[in-house]
Amino acid sequence: MPLWVAYALLLGIVFLFGACVGSFLGVVADRVPRGQSIVRGRSFCPHCRRQLSPRELIPLVSFLWQRRRCRHCGAPIPWRLFFTELAGGLLAVWVLLSQNCTFNSTFWVYLAICFALLAIALTDLASMLIPGGLIAALAVPVLGSLLLPQSPGLPSRLIGLFCVSVPMLLITLAIPGSFGGGDIKLVAVCGFLLGWQRTLLGLFLALLSGGAYGSYLLIKDRRNKSRHFAFGPFLCGGAFLALLYGQDLINWYIGLVTGW
Repeated sequence: MPLWVAYALLLGIVFLFGACVGSFLGVVADRVPRGQSIVRGRSFCPHCRRQLSPRELIPLVSFLWQRRRCRHCGAPIPWRLFFTELAGGLLAVWVLLSQNCTFNSTFWVYLAICFALLAIALTDLASMLIPGGLIAALAVPVLGSLLLPQSPGLPSRLIGLFCVSVPMLLITLAIPGSFGGGDIKLVAVCGFLLGWQRTLLGLFLALLSGGAYGSYLLIKDRRNKSRHFAFGPFLCGGAFLALLYGQDLINWYIGLVTGW
């Protein structure tokens, strides 16, 4: 078998695995804010309440095969479900490629962290809420990252735990509503994961992307200048990039400034 075929099969299997996890995370984002169990009860159509059959639960394929409609009542299926499954598949492939297609301990810990970040982002987008249970779920692989080689030292992690979360808390106390409690907890856990340098980088990327989106909203709807939007997805995106490419980006920036 040619090497490129083997790699294609490997990436395809990993993509399907990630798409299946993404499908589950879509259920998490839908049920957790409502206080519903994510392990009890099969998936069902929210319009006719009919339980879905196994062939209606195939990631990506079922959505396209059913032409985005429930087979029983014909109600439209939201596009966000399709893109959630697609994001899960692409995320798994992305993390594998970042580890040079090696199924080492770093891959599995990073993958669990990235899936937890995806669940948090999806939930915040759907409900403007980051439940404490999802923060706790993220904290488990973050603690596991302590055992990984080339991980930040404990002093850097402890500084990262507080260097952004505490200022965010103080800003929120001074200006109520500036940040949600879930955002602050998310930044604290990510700070412990990344260390202080990559935490600042992740925050910068989140502010850059979130600021651009906020500017777009202001231009689109100038009359509603007090409009809020979920900032958690931008924090998750910044943490994701800082986790996989943080040190490379920091080294690039230092070289750019110093001219090395």
